[in-house]
Amino acid sequence: MFVILDKWGLNIDPFFMPNIITFLKEVKEELIKVAWPSREQTIRYTILVIIVAIAVGLFLGGLDYILTAISASLLNR
Repeated sequence: MFVILDKWGLNIDPFFMPNIITFLKEVKEELIKVAWPSREQTIRYTILVIIVAIAVGLFLGGLDYILTAISASLLNR
């Protein structure tokens, strides 16, 4: 590997920019191949995620409330 030291002693790879350009071209090509969801699918899945998050939050909140009440009743005997 060919390396150049600049005036501060830092390594500079002269092949860095072509590698970055090649990488970005390949990223663009791969993004074209992606099967993007439609607007309707995106909205539907977003609503589903919000509903599931609320349900899990309510479940965990309820479980926490019940377990707190049980532990408080056991400790107050």
